[in-house]
Amino acid sequence: MKENTSIQAMKLSLEHAARTLKYLPHSQTSRHQKLRSVWGSFGKSGHDLTGKLQKFTPSPREIDDMYQVVELVMGRPDLERKLLWARANRVPWALLQRQLGRSRTHLYQIHQRGLVALTNLY
Repeated sequence: MKENTSIQAMKLSLEHAARTLKYLPHSQTSRHQKLRSVWGSFGKSGHDLTGKLQKFTPSPREIDDMYQVVELVMGRPDLERKLLWARANRVPWALLQRQLGRSRTHLYQIHQRGLVALTNLY
């Protein structure tokens, strides 16, 4: 039961990291390069540079956690890394099957192996 709980926690950490990365505000100087700024705690108005209301503003703690999770994921083999990040972004299994040319069962096994490895490193 403990292993299953830690794997669920790792899935949640991956999803939080993906969400945090998605909502990091763009800086004005890096807007064209699509680079992200780590200054999420400034400008608490809730609006991004385009004037749209942001649904989520990452805290400095969430940004630090995201960097830690991304570093762990980047240390995994290529297919495992793509699969872990895609599932963290809730890409459907059917789409992953078509993109990666593998069965759902095989992809699930690779995903689980990656989660176990990340859990052991975390």
